[in-house]
Parts: sequence; C-alpha cells; structure tokens
Amino acid sequence: MNVQISLADDEVQVTVVRDGGKLTCPKCGKTGPGYDHRTRRWRHLDTCQLKTLLVADVPRMQCAEHGVVTVSVPWAEPGSGFTALFEALVINWLKAASTSAVSERLRLSWNAVDGIMQRAVQRGLSRRAALSPRHLSVDETSYRKGHDYVTVVTDQQQGAVLHVAENRDTDSLSEFYAALSTEQKDGIESVCMDMWPAYIKATRDALTDADHKIAFDRFHVAQYLGKAVDQVRRQEHRQLMKQGDERMKGSKYHWLRNRSNMSWH
Repeated sequence: MNVQISLADDEVQVTVVRDGGKLTCPKCGKTGPGYDHRTRRWRHLDTCQLKTLLVADVPRMQCAEHGVVTVSVPWAEPGSGFTALFEALVINWLKAASTSAVSERLRLSWNAVDGIMQRAVQRGLSRRAALSPRHLSVDETSYRKGHDYVTVVTDQQQGAVLHVAENRDTDSLSEFYAALSTEQKDGIESVCMDMWPAYIKATRDALTDADHKIAFDRFHVAQYLGKAVDQVRRQEHRQLMKQGDERMKGSKYHWLRNRSNMSWH
C-alpha cells in the first residue's frame, strides 16, 4: 500500500496492491487464468477533510464460460467510481437534503449523485424479488400544497414500504404489480385499499380473483356510510319541515354517533 498526499489538490491517494490468489469470475464464480489489468480509481470517505481516492490495478481474467471479465473488488460495486462506504454516506445525506445540496457539500456532480441514488434503488428492487407479500395495503398520501399525491404500497406483515409512485391513477399501482412475478401475484391474499376506482381497476387487471382479495378499509367504509346516513337525514328533515314537523332539528350528531357512546338518560 502506498499513500500520497497533495495539499495543493486537497487530495489523498491510497494505492492498494493485490497480494495474489486465484482470480474468480464475478458472474459464475469459477476460477481462471489472468488476462491483463486496468488501473481504476474510486472516491472514498474523506481523510481529515481531504478528498480521498483508492487506486488499484484491477485484473481481468479469462473465464471459460463468459470470456474476458473484470474481477470484482470488495470495496465497490462493478461499474461504480465510488466505494460502498462513500455511497452509503451519500444516501444518508440524500435523506436530509436535496440532490443539489448533497452535490455541493460532497464536491460531486449532479449526475454522480443521481447515479449513486439509482444504484441504491436497484439494490432495493433486487431485494424485492425475494419478497413474497401476502397482505398489502394501498393508500394515497398528499404532499406539498393542493392536490399532489403519491401512491404507497405497504406489506402489512413486514411493515415495509414496497412501492412509491407519483399520482394516484391506475398506472401508479399497475407499475407495482408489473414488477412482480406470476408466483408473487398469485401469493397475494388480500389488498386493503379505499374505494378509489383507479386502485380497484389496477388490482382487477393484475390479480386473479381480485374481487375476493380486495378489502376496503374500515375508515373509508364508515366515512361513506356516515355520508349516506347524513344525506338521508337531510332529505327527511326537509320533508318534515315542510309539514311543520321539527322533530329532526339538531339531531345530526345523534345519527352519526357510535351507539356505544350514546347517553340513554
């Protein structure tokens, strides 16, 4: 290992040397002979506020099945110019700040930050492939001012968010179902949602026997029931008032109150 410090460039360069051993194909895990090597650089966590780079000659090998391939390094993903620890730092910053703010703070281009974010998303999607959700919840959440919505799909058993999409239309939920395999969709036993027609349509299009799997949540069922009762009350109150009968005047909340909370005195 060799360390070079350049105060003029605000930079530390750490050169890592491979200590031998067999070369392994990153695709199939088989060993094979060396072919050549390429010098690679990765941005690492800063050292004493100095930008730190890892440098290494990464070997390529001759795989009998996949041809000439680049050997994986333990500190970074293939194709990334950043170490895994540095990418984790960027993701943590993105939880609290905008892409432009993280870009300025960590001395990165906007495209570099976006690439790190996209790789994190892909890692999350690859883990989703192993999930077998049985009971789902679908809901819309408003953000900003006005009526801007996102669709959120949650695994009820794991308590984990599986999908977030802009808007609350059919496509917002359909793209979640499209990412599931046939086996995963067949394994879904229930989908709890409100009575939003777009979500109903997306679920009917994606799942077999969807009408027996859709469960409307109690809050929205009670909300619609309360509105229906109040509408009937107002109609009957108007009819009685025309006859000079005021018996329903001021009774709105008697009809909407839970029976167990009523006073019988």
